[in-house]
Amino acid sequence: MTKTPPSFSLRTFFTLLAVALLSSACVTPSSDVNTREPTGTLITQPPADLASLFEKARNSNAPEREQYLLYAVKQLRTENRNPEAQKILSSLSFSALPLTLKAFYITEYAEIALSNNLPNIALNALTSNQFNLFDYFDRLDPASQIQLSEIKARAYQAAGNFLASARERVYFNPLLNPENQIENEVIIWQNLNRLSIQALDTLAINTPTNEFRGWLELAHLNKSHQDSIDQQYQALNLWLARWSTHAGAHNLPPNLKLLSKYADLRPKKIALFLPLKGKLAKPAHAIQNGILAAHYTALQSSSNAPEIKLYDTSQAIPMDSLYQQALNEGAELIIGPLEKQHVDSILKIPSPAIPILALNYAKKPSRNPSRNLGTPTLTHTSSPTANIKPSVSAPHNIFQFGLLPEDDARQVALKAWQDGHKNVAILHPKSAWGARVSQAFIHYWTELGGQVVSSNEFDPKHGFSKPVKQLLNVDKSEQRARLLRRKLKVPLEFSVRRRKDIDYIFLLATPKQARQIKPTLAFYYANKVPVYATAHLYQGPTKSSDRDRDMNGIIFCDIPWMLETSDPVKPASLNAWPTPISRYERLLALGVDAYRLHPRLAILAAAPSSKVYGATGVLTLDDENRFQRNLLWAKIVKGKAQVIQSVDNQAGPSPAPLKNNDQTKRLLPQ
Repeated sequence: MTKTPPSFSLRTFFTLLAVALLSSACVTPSSDVNTREPTGTLITQPPADLASLFEKARNSNAPEREQYLLYAVKQLRTENRNPEAQKILSSLSFSALPLTLKAFYITEYAEIALSNNLPNIALNALTSNQFNLFDYFDRLDPASQIQLSEIKARAYQAAGNFLASARERVYFNPLLNPENQIENEVIIWQNLNRLSIQALDTLAINTPTNEFRGWLELAHLNKSHQDSIDQQYQALNLWLARWSTHAGAHNLPPNLKLLSKYADLRPKKIALFLPLKGKLAKPAHAIQNGILAAHYTALQSSSNAPEIKLYDTSQAIPMDSLYQQALNEGAELIIGPLEKQHVDSILKIPSPAIPILALNYAKKPSRNPSRNLGTPTLTHTSSPTANIKPSVSAPHNIFQFGLLPEDDARQVALKAWQDGHKNVAILHPKSAWGARVSQAFIHYWTELGGQVVSSNEFDPKHGFSKPVKQLLNVDKSEQRARLLRRKLKVPLEFSVRRRKDIDYIFLLATPKQARQIKPTLAFYYANKVPVYATAHLYQGPTKSSDRDRDMNGIIFCDIPWMLETSDPVKPASLNAWPTPISRYERLLALGVDAYRLHPRLAILAAAPSSKVYGATGVLTLDDENRFQRNLLWAKIVKGKAQVIQSVDNQAGPSPAPLKNNDQTKRLLPQ
C-alpha cells in the first residue's frame, strides 16, 4: 500500500482540525477572567511530535485539548512555521481558557510576534487591554510571571526601548536562579550602556534609591571618565562602598573588574610613529594634535601621564629597525604607524615585546585567517599592556585602529535595515573610492538580506541630472513618452514617473555634491524617498544654516566629535587650534582616542565585551585585534545636523530566552 507523504497528511489534518476548532470556539461561552480558575490536569510531558499532539487534541476535552494545541503552536513556532502556528492560535477561544493556559497563549502570541520582528505587536499583547493581562497577572504561578516579564523585556529591547527593557529585567532578576541571574544581569548592563551618558545621569538623579538606581549609577561611571582611568577607578570605589550589596557589585562587569588590576599599571613612555614629511604630513599633524590635546587634558587631573616621543616614519628606515630603536630607548607602547604599507610591515614583527597601536588597517591578515574566539591571555612583561596575547590571526600585541569609510557603509546598511527598508538605490562618485565604499555597502546590505534595485555613479564635472534620472528610471519613462508620440503622431500629455520599488537611497557624496544632488532627487519625484549617507557629506556645524539647507532630510552617521560638544578634550583642542581644517578634524579625534586607548588595551584584550566611549564612536576590539566603531546618527533639519540616535543605541536582535530556569520547566517543555 502506498503511504501518503507525512507533510500532506499533517497539513490536511491540521487544516481540518483548525476549522473544527474555530467552529467550536464560536459557540464557547465567554467567562469572567477574574472568577475563572484553572481546570483540568496540566500536561507535564506532552508528545514531542506534531502528529501525536494533534491526535491527542482530537481525542481530548477542554482544557486538555487546548493545551495540546498550544504545545503544537510552540512546536510549529520553534520550527519557524509561524503562519500555521498563528492559525491554531486564532482557532482558540482565549476567554474560555483557564489562567495557566491564558499565560501559555499570550506567551506564544508574543513569541510569534517577536520572531516576525514585530515587537510592538508583542508589547501590545503584554501591556495593553488586548488580553487584559494586568487583571490576573498576580494570580499566575511564578514561572508564568517570570516568563511573561522576560518576553516583555525582550520585546522592549527589540523595539529599541532599552531603558524599559533594563527596568523590567531588574524587576524579575531576584526571582531567577543564580545561573540565569548572571545571564540576565549581562543583558541589563548591555541595555543601560546603550543609553547616553546624559540620560543615565538624569535618570540616576531622579530615580529613588533602589536596585535600579544602583545599575544606572554604575552604567554612568562606566561611560564617564573615558579620558582618565584614574578618575574612573576612584568613581568605581565610591560606588562599591555605597552599593556593596548590589547585584552589580557581586557580578561586576569584566572591564570594571579589571580596572583595579590595570589602573595603576600603564605605559610610562610612548613612542609616536608618524610621517613628518610627504603627502601624509598634514593628516599626521592633525593626529599628533589630537594626541597632545588629550595628553595635556590628562595632565590636569593626573600626574601619571606618560612621556611621548615622536619618531619620523617618512624617513627611509625599515619599520623593524625603528621599532627596535624605540624599544632600546625605553618605549613601553608604540602608537602608529599611519601609512598602510608600514602597517603591513609592522605586522611582520613576529612577537613584539611591547604593544603597538597602528593607526591604520592592514590590507589583509598576515597570519592564518581562521578565527579562534577564545579568551585572550596576558603574559609577563615589564609593561602592563605588553605581550597581550589575543587569540587572533594578527601578531600578539599589535592592534589596528583607524577611520575606514567602509565602517560608515556598514553602519548605514545596519541602520537602514533596522528602519525596515528592503530595497536600496545607490548613487556614488565615479572614482576608486566611490566604487570601493559602495561595494562594501552592497556586501553588508545583501548579507542582511536587502536588495539593490538600482545603482549609478556620477561625475561632478558633468552634472547630476542625468545620473539621478538613470538611477530613478526617469530617463526610461521619458523615452517611452517620446516613442509613443512618434508612433501616434499626436500631441500627448504625459506624466513622467520614477520607479516605485526604492525604499531608500544610499548616497556617497561630498557636502558640495550633496547640496546639488538632494534638490535634483526632489525634482525627479523622489523628494519623499529617505536618503542615507556617510560622514563624508558633513563638514561640521556653522554659524549659518543656509549652507546646508539643500541637504535637509538627509540622514547620516558621524563620529561624536563632529556632532556633540560634551567631550572634555574638545575645549582644549579649540583653544589650541581655534580654526582647525575641517577635512582633518576627524583625524584629530582619532588622535584623541589613540591616546585614550593606551591605558585600556589590556582590559579590552582580556574582556572582549568591553567598550570605550570615545571621540570617534563606541570602540570595541574584534577577534582580529581590529577596532570596530559604532557611530552617532543625525539628520539635517533646517540646515543643521540634529542627533537622532545616541551612541551605541542601535536596536539589535532580541536576546534568546533565559535558559535553565527551573520554574519555567513546570509549564513549557524545554
